[in-house]
Amino acid sequence: MKDLLKLSPLKFGAIVFCSVILAACNSKEQEQPVEVVDTEPVMETIRGTVTYEEDIILAPESITTVELIDVTAADEEPIVIAEGFVAGFGAPPLAFSLEYDTTQIKEGHKYELRAVVMEQVRLMFKSVGSYPVLEANSSGPVEIMLKHVPGGKVERMAEVVRANNPTLSGFYYYAGGEGEFIDCETASVYPVAREGGVYSLESGYRREAKKSGEQIFTVVSGNYVTRPARDGRGKEDFLVIEQVEEMSASGDCP
Repeated sequence: MKDLLKLSPLKFGAIVFCSVILAACNSKEQEQPVEVVDTEPVMETIRGTVTYEEDIILAPESITTVELIDVTAADEEPIVIAEGFVAGFGAPPLAFSLEYDTTQIKEGHKYELRAVVMEQVRLMFKSVGSYPVLEANSSGPVEIMLKHVPGGKVERMAEVVRANNPTLSGFYYYAGGEGEFIDCETASVYPVAREGGVYSLESGYRREAKKSGEQIFTVVSGNYVTRPARDGRGKEDFLVIEQVEEMSASGDCP
């Protein structure tokens, strides 16, 4: 310090100036933000089916949710890694495809699938048992068994619908924004009404048809109802579907 005091004011000022500059440079270097490298998602797909044994018809607005969950911590609520939704519900089993990000999967953790079926705010079905996935010995489609939850509606029993509606066989196709049904017995073509089980019918058609307009063999419970024609002139018969019994691209009229 004494040596600094012996310096001329000009030299002393120069030393102080350089010290300030060096301190500022060091401060800027310390303040440099740490670069965070974002990991790009790597997507994979788990495929399988959800099914149930009860003879119950679900309403068209029913939603099936399939979740991939982390169940490593047995005493804590499972962590949801991915979820997928299926609108409508035809005859079980119902196929699902669940995409998940593999970068979210941790080595040594345990993962399972679970599923529920909701009808608006009412829980109708939930999965029972354990369905492990992403294990070394697990491969192929997963079949998730659902169980009806007491308290849900049960008046839509399938046997009741069959008893009150004739079974109709034919070919269904969807093109130009409209669906039509060709009756096997009469060979007549009927437009399908936008109500009842039409959403389950369309969901099944998307699974079976390879292209729009393809005719798919279909068996339904329903009735023909006379209503105002689609073009506004006169009346025509519509098919009102209560339940979809079968859909098959390889099926044919009896």
